[in-house]
Amino acid sequence: MRELKIDRSFVMNMESDIEDAVIVRSTVELGRSLGLRVVAEGVEDAVAWDMLARFGCEMAQGYYLSRPVPAEDLTGLVRRRRALAIRDARRADSHAPAPVNSTDNG
Repeated sequence: MRELKIDRSFVMNMESDIEDAVIVRSTVELGRSLGLRVVAEGVEDAVAWDMLARFGCEMAQGYYLSRPVPAEDLTGLVRRRRALAIRDARRADSHAPAPVNSTDNG
């Protein structure tokens, strides 16, 4: 797998340092244009997570997502998170307005 990692020193400071933010955004764009999977390291809070999402970075590592876990516990962690994501998606769908039937004349 071909990937490009963005060092945590840039990611952790990008909120307060415009130069780091430009480096991160540019690195994401470069990696994507080269067909690489871009991984941001050092995502410690929601602000960094949101900034990365706006920049188009789809992969991240850091304490905001999870503390380090032993390999033998990883499968269970992934299964629990997947189950929560499915549950949340179903809840969101159940609160969505019903589709309008275009053949219904009302």
